[in-house]
Amino acid sequence: MHDLPAADSPGGEPTAAGLAAAEPAAKAAPADAPALRIVIMGTGPFAVPMFARLLASRHRIVALVTRPDRAPAGRRPPPNPMRAAAEAAGVPVLAPER
Repeated sequence: MHDLPAADSPGGEPTAAGLAAAEPAAKAAPADAPALRIVIMGTGPFAVPMFARLLASRHRIVALVTRPDRAPAGRRPPPNPMRAAAEAAGVPVLAPER
């Protein structure tokens, strides 16, 4: 079980400040650490900003894994913002059926 700080709000719930104080500080990677080769998995628009930040970093995105394009008969598949972003950046897109 995790050690949580004592209740520090009138309702008895820990506050965000109390929870943040209980978590250890994140350590930055050393500047001489090797760049990572990353495979991203995502589909929705919420993943695009994270994808853009990783593209701008020193790390290398080697592929995107996303859902296959499927649509009901006679209709176009719904847009996939991650596929569009990856194709625009020249990142290979993998869309396995299963």
